[in-house]
Amino acid sequence: MDRPSSWRCRDRILPLGARTVVMGILNLTPDSFSDGGLYLDPEMALAHAKKMLAEGAEVIDVGAESTRPGAAPVAAAEQLARLSPLLSRLDAVPGVVWSIDTSDPEVAEAALSSGFHIVNDVWGLQRSTELARVVARHGAGVVLMHNRQRDGVGDLEAEILSFLKTSQEIAEDSGIAPEQILMDPGIGFGKNAEESVQALRLIPTLVRRDWRVLVGVSRKRVLGHLTGRPVGERAHATAVASALAVSLGADAVRVHDVAEVVEAVRVADAMVR
Repeated sequence: MDRPSSWRCRDRILPLGARTVVMGILNLTPDSFSDGGLYLDPEMALAHAKKMLAEGAEVIDVGAESTRPGAAPVAAAEQLARLSPLLSRLDAVPGVVWSIDTSDPEVAEAALSSGFHIVNDVWGLQRSTELARVVARHGAGVVLMHNRQRDGVGDLEAEILSFLKTSQEIAEDSGIAPEQILMDPGIGFGKNAEESVQALRLIPTLVRRDWRVLVGVSRKRVLGHLTGRPVGERAHATAVASALAVSLGADAVRVHDVAEVVEAVRVADAMVR
């Protein structure tokens, strides 16, 4: 099987291979590790989405439940309450490819029915097979991410490859085509700093499996470990890590600091693509 040349997300087709797709992060949460509480107001959220779009993001990834380590689960009803003011205002930001960051099929269904294009699932469809059916029914794009409960256990490379293969099988058995799928090695999710670096080094292995790859290293703990910088001062490290991920074969990056990362990955694109 050849690697897909584009990412099919309902009626949107994002070319892959020519240049990196940049996904901007928009958290509608009070407790996300980096920007919790900043965009609870829908007008602030829309303004930030417009800013990221102007800076070069093609996809805006919206989350209504924090996925940081130790975060408490948020019921679907609460996620939908946080999302609903934005869902009714999507036309205010034309041209965006919208992604919903959720593992909940009810939340994904509401977002896709309102005009979203992608589901970004940090559990790779392995927490809910119903979520796979929702994605397939809408013809949405999907990000399948590797995750685990705790770090420092087992053969990480073998685990990531096995987990993502299982996620791929769930997706395809539900009718999701390969060109709808991006794989994410899950930087920081059940991984300590050394394991997160190891996961980044696995990008070429994922590419050799004909998988298209998204990397989300933005402002994460591994960058703090490597630089000594607090969360709010990791934009430069994020840009470097994102550019290096592109050089290893990543097709898309998910980031908070869009302007800085767009510059970095465009340089990387010119050198390696």
